[in-house]
Amino acid sequence: MRRTFAISFCLLILLIATGAEAQRRRTRQPVRQRPYISPEKISNDLVGLGVRNVPLYDGRPSDTWTFAADEPKTIRVLQTKPAGDTATLVIDIITNDANTQLAGKLRLNYERVAGDWILTSVDNLTARLRPISPPDYSPPTYGAIERPRQEPPAYERPTSVVLARGGYAIRAGAYQYFPFYVNPSTTGTVSGGFRAAGGGGNDIEVYILDNIQFENFANGHSVSTYYNSGRVTVGEIRTQLGPGNYFLVFSNKFSVFTAKAINADIVLTVR
Repeated sequence: MRRTFAISFCLLILLIATGAEAQRRRTRQPVRQRPYISPEKISNDLVGLGVRNVPLYDGRPSDTWTFAADEPKTIRVLQTKPAGDTATLVIDIITNDANTQLAGKLRLNYERVAGDWILTSVDNLTARLRPISPPDYSPPTYGAIERPRQEPPAYERPTSVVLARGGYAIRAGAYQYFPFYVNPSTTGTVSGGFRAAGGGGNDIEVYILDNIQFENFANGHSVSTYYNSGRVTVGEIRTQLGPGNYFLVFSNKFSVFTAKAINADIVLTVR
């Protein structure tokens, strides 16, 4: 009798301990780990992406900056906010091309696709554009005679600019765009090729749009295009354009569930 009582007592203690542990596991909150996205990865991810509404230092109208692979970029991550399969980063960046410097804070919007963090869009917070001045340049002061404003140099003819080169991931229902500009008194030719992979059709839609049509496209309306690939796996582009602002768009908006991998080599030649 005593042995039976001792065994029953031990079993009771074991059940109580097991129940308490299970309760602790149920009430324990999962720890959300911040994704580590290094400045080196950010520098590579920015290539080919554009940030719109970047004011010039003297208050002239805002411009669009497209990041190139050969730009020297100094990047400092200031803030990382994870939210499930998305993350928002705030960075401080300094970069430049041959004529202009971009400096300030940007917001980067990342999404996790198949385990990889993909940069989907860039928003401007405080960044400004400033011309790279010659050594003897001194800014004008109020009350003094201003020097003539230095205009950006025109394209040398012909000049080629890379619009999209390498691999890109585009999530389901989304698109990626590359803004570019054809100077007045010039003509531009967009040429190159692309290939898509992913999903049942290994397909993508590619467009060239102007400012108005890009806004219509972004809001889900029908558009008139300078180039429209249709839904294809592989395609070639050779489209001539007059002066103006344009967007090269890779669209996966038609895909509800599947992200697409794009490999492209597309350039703009200006004459």
